[in-house]
Amino acid sequence: MANSVQIPAYPHIYQQAARLNNFSSERVEQAGQIPFRAPMIIATCLRYVDNEKVPRHEQYATVACATMAMQQACFAMGLGAIWRTGWLAEDDYVREQLGCGVDDEVVGFLYVGTPAVPTPVKPEQQAEPFFINGADIVRSE
Repeated sequence: MANSVQIPAYPHIYQQAARLNNFSSERVEQAGQIPFRAPMIIATCLRYVDNEKVPRHEQYATVACATMAMQQACFAMGLGAIWRTGWLAEDDYVREQLGCGVDDEVVGFLYVGTPAVPTPVKPEQQAEPFFINGADIVRSE
């Protein structure tokens, strides 16, 4: 079951997390501004279930893949989406406020909204430096 934390709660959660980390008052103030970077934030969390057939790293990878799929769906709909982690994703207080248990883990925050500027198209890179053609591999016996 998914928990829902409304964005108005995020500034208080982030500021309290900053205070608990003994950050400067300036950094506490900055933490309270983070949620206003986008009109919607999707927090993705691993809800760990001990399962011998699906180890923790596979469960984490599943949440990461789901996060990327949501990001790609946003792009397909003409929205902007940025996946962020950082100290907030690793903070115990933030994890607790999001309704995660001690064995759970915040995988990331997906910030969704209308892009402020057009998304730059990066030039295509050559694959050769990174991959080899399997037919070029010769096995010696």
